[in-house]
Amino acid sequence: MKNAPATTEPTLYRKYRPQTFGDVARQEHVVRVLSRALELGRVAHAYLFSGPRGTGKTTIARLLAKRLNCEQPTGVEPCGRCGSCRAVAQGAHLDLIEIDAASNRGIDDIRLLKERISLAPTHGHWKVYIVDEVHMLSKDAFNALLKTLEEPPAHAVFILATTELEKVPDTVRSRCQTFIFRRAPVSLLMERLSTIARAEKFSLSEDALRIVANLSGGCFRDAESLLSMLVGIGEKEMSAEDVTRILGLAPTASVQDFVDALFARDAQQALARIRHVTDSGNSLSEFTTSLARYLRALATWAVSRVHAESFSPQEEERLQQQAQARPLSEIVALVRSALRAKYELRDALYEELPVELLALEWCGKKEGNREQGTENRDTTAANAPAERAPVVETAQPKAQAKTETVASAKPSPLSAFSYQLVVERWPEFLRRASLLHPLLRPMFGSALPLAVRDGSFFLWSDNVLLHERCKDSVFRQKVEECLDDAFETKLRLRLVRERDLAAFDLPRPSPEIRAEFAAALSESSPVAEPALADTLTILGGEVVGETP
Repeated sequence: MKNAPATTEPTLYRKYRPQTFGDVARQEHVVRVLSRALELGRVAHAYLFSGPRGTGKTTIARLLAKRLNCEQPTGVEPCGRCGSCRAVAQGAHLDLIEIDAASNRGIDDIRLLKERISLAPTHGHWKVYIVDEVHMLSKDAFNALLKTLEEPPAHAVFILATTELEKVPDTVRSRCQTFIFRRAPVSLLMERLSTIARAEKFSLSEDALRIVANLSGGCFRDAESLLSMLVGIGEKEMSAEDVTRILGLAPTASVQDFVDALFARDAQQALARIRHVTDSGNSLSEFTTSLARYLRALATWAVSRVHAESFSPQEEERLQQQAQARPLSEIVALVRSALRAKYELRDALYEELPVELLALEWCGKKEGNREQGTENRDTTAANAPAERAPVVETAQPKAQAKTETVASAKPSPLSAFSYQLVVERWPEFLRRASLLHPLLRPMFGSALPLAVRDGSFFLWSDNVLLHERCKDSVFRQKVEECLDDAFETKLRLRLVRERDLAAFDLPRPSPEIRAEFAAALSESSPVAEPALADTLTILGGEVVGETP
């Protein structure tokens, strides 16, 4: 007897995708405006949908396309029965063109679109173009698209979707009606998951629904994808314990036990909780994420008596007890330590090490210590001027035996000693980096040193190309050799972006701080003009005098 052939079913988020505007949840502000435009016959030629992934941007775009070409619409809703509606639902409508900008991002792709857009619709009244992840388009492609948005054909509607609105040029945004899509609250996600589970004849306990909803980060698609995986196992019902075991998660109780051990400065118990997590087969990366999320809830509840997370009554009661037992400054410092451990997990030699270091360093602090982060601050911080930025511990070079402090009333992201040191040695590093490649001088020259701490040189840069180059271990090693030679000590380069600042307790590179650093460099260097400095580097010359 032959086995029945295996069949595939659509995932739940595709199976239960809204088919009318009335089915859309959480984005009522978008639906209301679009519905009114359809009623009045004033549909815009270009829309820009922005928001987190899985919040309904593409879904609403397809609903709008379905309604525009529906043969028998009922008010603002598509009928869902005509040939046009069925074709859109199946992704087979000839007048609905969906473009993934992540893989079709070049100017040639947009030129091809411009050539076709002038053609009249094949079956419907409108040609609808949905460009997903539009921020991925190249600069030339954006320029080509801009011309089309300025003078669109009367039969064309553009719907651009993005998760990173700030990367879309202002010239494009100004020619579109922009809608911001919102994340869904946990309660709404739980309601949605419960409805789908009942339709699939599958039972999830309330705590299990809460776990899935919390993991989704406010995204319907992520929540429904997780539910699809659980349904696919074949069980008829699941508890919270079943869900945590299947998804490899640490229960909230384990996170709370770990937090209790940290607050009690019990290193032995904290390490035991980490071993329990790994022995249970759970991911420490997920555990650290859960820890950061829990500590965030702890901090916000301590301030406002509310938080954005969702816990069972027992977990909520324990959270409130922990929040009341410790000062807010200690909770905030622990949040920073958890964020740093999460960041360091990406490059850790052993997965356990960053979390174990978090536990050991935190438990090694004295009770009531208000230092933030996992490093002890330099004792000179107490004597620093009040208006200065946070003082950080500095890696002192071997050749520098003196420990005097250089007084400065200017705000600085580095301690006085390390600030003066970086100002003195930074030009030498740029010179050595330019010997690797001439373009490295302006690339590193636009960066800003933020801290020298525990042998790491923290450097802020918003240069995407520089970040990409530094992912190459060989390139990074050569740059670190330039740092070592310039500062006469062994340093590890830590290139950080804006999003990494909180994890390392680093100051924000404000324009004032950057201007101060540039001014200090110009005062300490005999070469004031960058162009002259580059010329001297390339030709191997030096300044011997200046003509008045």
